[in-house]
Amino acid sequence: GLEMLNRLKEDSLVPVRFTDMDVPEAREVDDKLVMLAKSLRCPVVTNDYNLNRVAQLQGVMVLNINELANAVK
Repeated sequence: GLEMLNRLKEDSLVPVRFTDMDVPEAREVDDKLVMLAKSLRCPVVTNDYNLNRVAQLQGVMVLNINELANAVK
């Protein structure tokens, strides 16, 4: 996963940014990711179904890795 993120950062036409920001008011990882994406106004990239649904319900754009791979095929 980290190798792929590094490749995306180096080769992507779209800016890829890494951050160590935290969302202390959220305890669960999925909640932190969704809240951070909302505050940064950026999409969540995932293949996790539950994270996908939670983010969509909260109005955060989701890029589903499986759907993106199928679209490229």
